[in-house]
Amino acid sequence: MAFLATIGISAALFLQAWSLEHTTVTNFTMISSLSTFAVMLLSLMIIGEKLSKDKIIGVAIAFAGLALITTNGRFELSAQLKGDIIALTSAFFWALYTVMGKKISEKYSALTVLSYVFLFASIEFLPFYLMSPHTSMFEFTPLTWESLGFLTICCSLIAFLVYNFSLDKLSASTVAMTIYITPLSGVFLGAVLLGESFTAYTLVGSLLIITGLYKAESKSICTYRRSVPLDT
Repeated sequence: MAFLATIGISAALFLQAWSLEHTTVTNFTMISSLSTFAVMLLSLMIIGEKLSKDKIIGVAIAFAGLALITTNGRFELSAQLKGDIIALTSAFFWALYTVMGKKISEKYSALTVLSYVFLFASIEFLPFYLMSPHTSMFEFTPLTWESLGFLTICCSLIAFLVYNFSLDKLSASTVAMTIYITPLSGVFLGAVLLGESFTAYTLVGSLLIITGLYKAESKSICTYRRSVPLDT
């Protein structure tokens, strides 16, 4: 669990923030999504999880859709390769966290894993907090506290709990595909909350992501439907 805390929270989140100082948000988003492919490879090597051809094709289609949404049809290489390499390392650590989280979920509950992972991560981050310059919490405004509360409860505790719980019920590669839901959520919330418009690339990219997700899990869905008895 200390290892999970190190690779999944301490290392992965630190590398994410560091990479954004040296590369574009577009490149970071696309490179981070490569963690799904890394999860497939690692799950095959470490836990012997079988991969179907449909899942591989579905992930590739979803990745193409994400690329269209994030680049809006215009992809530009980052001026500094350093940031892209850091982002790729972060994606690998997150993939390793997913696979090892799947392995440990066979023995411990999601809540148990999450409790210890966050405990170890807090201990690991504490020295950096004490040694680095930071704003005193006594200077925080009410809005700052509200924002921190939302990030802590919704984006950290609940999000990680749901993710770990999913690892207990689903394959690692299936859970990893949820990364492609992020751009769809961003597009939807951007339109509803910010009044942002849909471009042709956004629409096509969204359709590709939905198609890819369905392609990857279509056999699982059909198997589930056949396993559910019909009411008579």
